[in-house]
Amino acid sequence: MADVKRPGTGLPPRRPAPPADERKHVIAEYRHRHQEVTCVCGWIGSSAMPDGRTSDWSRHVAASRMDRG
Repeated sequence: MADVKRPGTGLPPRRPAPPADERKHVIAEYRHRHQEVTCVCGWIGSSAMPDGRTSDWSRHVAASRMDRG
């Protein structure tokens, strides 16, 4: 049987995924009932927004951005 040539998509081949940015702060675990967040850096805090605007998590991410800055 001859090899069947598939039609091209017209798109360039995919690039390999970029390496993970080790400086990013990403939720590693979230405990919904307790609204507790564990960051990949080891930080643990609350995702609750008592004032309706900010949470410990959002302040952690913002502070981490300032440190890189």
